[in-house]
Amino acid sequence: METLVLVLITLGIIILKKTISKARFLKKRRKTNKLLEQKLKEENFKPTKTINVLDSRTINSLNEDRQKIFVDAKNKKLFLTDYANQKFYNLNFSDVVGCEIFETNSISGKRRDLENWCNSLKLIIKINNMDMPQISYDIVVKAKVDKESNIYSTLRNSTQEVKAFFDVINSEPAATKSKKFVYCIYCGAKNHADSLKCESCGGDLK
Repeated sequence: METLVLVLITLGIIILKKTISKARFLKKRRKTNKLLEQKLKEENFKPTKTINVLDSRTINSLNEDRQKIFVDAKNKKLFLTDYANQKFYNLNFSDVVGCEIFETNSISGKRRDLENWCNSLKLIIKINNMDMPQISYDIVVKAKVDKESNIYSTLRNSTQEVKAFFDVINSEPAATKSKKFVYCIYCGAKNHADSLKCESCGGDLK
């Protein structure tokens, strides 16, 4: 009987600690998102798109508790947040040099644990800035998520969609730079390689 009581007390303490830890985390996240809203107003950033970055701690919470990325497609701008340090960055699309998903598995004595459990998943956005080379968004942290679960599938797919978005905007500068040009032998004006006539003087380019 005493053993059962001790077990129940221990379980109660563990649950209480987790509840308190979750409450503190949500309080900090909401505070950061409120600061984020203020920064958007201060810098007159007008989003055309809001990306909610799902994570294991807020997957079932309200949108106000989630990590956010704001996009101004009209002016090709991004507003990113370093949630760990409550820092905010107003960037151009061209500042993004890469995006990757970093994942580690839980380590234990069982082979299945090594292959089928995730204890850390991050979205890492690389920036062309030596003082701030990357901004990370935690998706799974200090947890053990079964890779065969719906939660893992939802988080992984959501993160992949965000990565795909950054892959697209990261390709834009490269696409622009890759365009080939030809110079007119008559006036020296620069024209697109597929042009037949010079846009400046009308001379033949082919």
